[in-house]
Amino acid sequence: MRLGLTREAATGEHALMVVQATSEAGEGLARRLGRRFQRQLPALLAFELADLDPGLVLALLAEGDAEPLSDEDRADLDDVAHGHREPALARPALQALVRLAARGAGGDPELGLLAAWAFQGRDEAWLAHRLGLTGSRQVAAWRRRTLAAWLTPPRLSSDEAGR
Repeated sequence: MRLGLTREAATGEHALMVVQATSEAGEGLARRLGRRFQRQLPALLAFELADLDPGLVLALLAEGDAEPLSDEDRADLDDVAHGHREPALARPALQALVRLAARGAGGDPELGLLAAWAFQGRDEAWLAHRLGLTGSRQVAAWRRRTLAAWLTPPRLSSDEAGR
């Protein structure tokens, strides 16, 4: 329900607070706290938690509710996948896709890297280094391929994709 904004001195990790409901009232409180955490999470990832490991980012995003992709989201994502739109102009749709896909991705490393770009603002150089690529053109091609793969069934079911 809460993730520390800085790393603890003793462990080098972020402190994590979890909630276990012990009553019906506690279940309601846990749901409210969970929704609040998920609402705060994108902003925290963009700033205070920008250096969080992409696998952990996916795990945190997978815990929240994910809306199906809208027709507009699909169009934006298709445009990015085919090189017709700058990814930054479709960032909300990419974030929606990552949230949706995180629920069933099981820590997919490429989805984690998409999350690092979409939520944490990791730049092309960081992505190139993590992917073993040489520059922004290769990163752009990787992003298009990866996005196209996530948009192709059976990666996302028709219900999840909003179609």
